[in-house]
Amino acid sequence: MGHGVCEEILMLSWILMKSWGVKLIESVRALTDGGFIGPKFTWCNNRRLTKRIWKRLDRILINDDWAQKLQNNLVRHLARTGSDHRPLLFKFNDDQHCSIKYFKFLNFWINQPDFCQTVEKSWKEQVRGNAMWTLQVKLKRLGRVPSHWSRHNIRDVHENVQSWEARMELLENLDIMNNSDHSREDLNKGYAEYVKWLSLQDSLLKQKAKLSWFKDGEKNTKYFHSVLRFRRRKLEIQRIKNHRGRWIQGKEKIAKNTVKHFGKQFNFSLNLE
Repeated sequence: MGHGVCEEILMLSWILMKSWGVKLIESVRALTDGGFIGPKFTWCNNRRLTKRIWKRLDRILINDDWAQKLQNNLVRHLARTGSDHRPLLFKFNDDQHCSIKYFKFLNFWINQPDFCQTVEKSWKEQVRGNAMWTLQVKLKRLGRVPSHWSRHNIRDVHENVQSWEARMELLENLDIMNNSDHSREDLNKGYAEYVKWLSLQDSLLKQKAKLSWFKDGEKNTKYFHSVLRFRRRKLEIQRIKNHRGRWIQGKEKIAKNTVKHFGKQFNFSLNLE
């Protein structure tokens, strides 16, 4: 085997190793901590008190693909036995439970045609009753009007982006085939509409992910969705402590104990069976 061939093989090996290393680093950076319940630390050096060290060395890390397919993940730190490490119990499932959706104002609504007029018209509608009743009815109605307006005038932003993306491909192909002023005009109009929906999607994802430091024009939809899923995991209630100091787990048990607790606070009872 010649010297030149050996150099080519070594160079190819180095390129492959470098490519594999980059992919490995990218995959590790995409991992997020699954969180935990139970004791804070997972490892102890088992030395005497003055030299004892406690650390959280053991973790369950998940990537975005896992979080997307299995949204309910629970990590429990169990009691140590003979080992200096604490065993971890990892539970997961794809239970897609239906949650209550509350009204949320979307920032991009304010820049849409007719939105302010729609809100003003709803607010000015007459309501019979005293001042407090009038305010309550108007606020309740005002929570429904923007959502109804958005469903009929804007619909699903993500679906519109995908639809215009496919349409732009068609318009570009037509412009290449026809190469006319009319096809170029249709293409330019399509670009303007496509950019509009991309801007709406960008605004929606930024607001949901609560990211204000992204500059205009920076788009990373996959990252936004990853942040959203991470926030949902952090906000999910895995367990609560009842009045006796015992931990309650499971969605149904948590719901029943929560209703019972506040029922006692406000002096009313509900049949939860």
